[in-house]
Amino acid sequence: MNMVPPTMGSSSIFGQKISSIPSPPQPKFASLPQMSARQGTRTSVKMLAPSNIISRPPIIQSARPQISRTSTIVNQTGPRVGDTDSMDVFMDREFVIGETFEEWLDKGNVDVALRRVLISLAEIAFKEISEKIKEASTNKQGTMNEFGDEQLAIDVLADKVMFKALQSTFCVGAATSEETAEICNLPVYPDELGDNTTGGYCCAFDPLDGSSIIDTNFSVGTIFGIWPGNKLTGVKGKDQSAAGMCVYGPRTTLSIAVKGIDGAHEFLLTPSGRWIRTLDMNTINEGKMFSPGNLRAREDNPHYKELSDYWFDNNYRLRYTGGMVPDVNQIMIKGYGIFAYPATPKHPAKLRCLYEVAPIGMLIEKAGGKTSEGEKSVLETMINDVNQTSQCAFGSKKEVERFEKIVGKNVFAPGEYDKKYEMAEDKS
Repeated sequence: MNMVPPTMGSSSIFGQKISSIPSPPQPKFASLPQMSARQGTRTSVKMLAPSNIISRPPIIQSARPQISRTSTIVNQTGPRVGDTDSMDVFMDREFVIGETFEEWLDKGNVDVALRRVLISLAEIAFKEISEKIKEASTNKQGTMNEFGDEQLAIDVLADKVMFKALQSTFCVGAATSEETAEICNLPVYPDELGDNTTGGYCCAFDPLDGSSIIDTNFSVGTIFGIWPGNKLTGVKGKDQSAAGMCVYGPRTTLSIAVKGIDGAHEFLLTPSGRWIRTLDMNTINEGKMFSPGNLRAREDNPHYKELSDYWFDNNYRLRYTGGMVPDVNQIMIKGYGIFAYPATPKHPAKLRCLYEVAPIGMLIEKAGGKTSEGEKSVLETMINDVNQTSQCAFGSKKEVERFEKIVGKNVFAPGEYDKKYEMAEDKS
């Protein structure tokens, strides 16, 4: 018997006549109203003409501090459209797509040599570290860095990638990494310096801050500071030409500050491999959020205990991951809060001025915040040795002033390397 599949309409199956099979009812889709962004919710989507700019819906006033942010609106699938100077001001963080990293540097008239260094770090180092960190082993290398921290394989890899990126520019004459704590001389070609008059640049970096929390899948990052010339000692944080940190988390972002360009700026690494500006940071406001580093110092520092009790008693939000990069990054992105890291004789300072404190200090101050080592801005600290450490506080003006008033440098104790350095100075 030949079996023929039934067809629509009157037919028979195995000799039995059946009625027509009705077509299934077609679902009815209600057409979505063309809501303006002001009428819709944050998840509403509206197709825009190139010249249109999204207006943020009204914000309900709450206890959350008001944060000023500016962003450039462009087409998400292509180059910028419309007026490149069109700006939209939001009361809090708004994800938008802006100009590329290269376009932003060009717009800021960054000199050729510094531009080459920053692009090399972004395109070579940060992209490669971002990829490798996803598949890197978190096993210990069995080796220690200069400061006695046990290294992971990804620490060593990130260190090599950073040096490779800097060396490829021929604009960096000296570089030092927290992993080695030695100043390495690199080749500089005058032809690559363009109109630079400082003889090139030098760079200090922590290739992977927070690597000990990689296995728990917390965000980690690279911190870097760039100084003019070829000196990395006898310098201050305020002398930096640029500083930044690349955050490797659910997204890879680069926050950067450049001398001569207002504010600090965030760039997002998109799936297409481009760095796109997503946020301008110009203000760090007052707000109840704190990240208490070196909390064990409460044991022998009653002033730090007093300050941390104040935070708890006044219902501050505790936001602490154990990594300096994500903790500082949230203050910059959220636009309020404080990160504090006091030091005491029993629990001395571990944060290095050259690799961490000075670069983060420049980022925070350019973003509209305040920094302190207990008495003055961390950018005013003279860095005499690559091993020099410091306590620090980063955040809003009033919160950092409270840190200075309550904690200050009353029980401050330099790190072990600072003590050795001071002893060597005394003998000489």
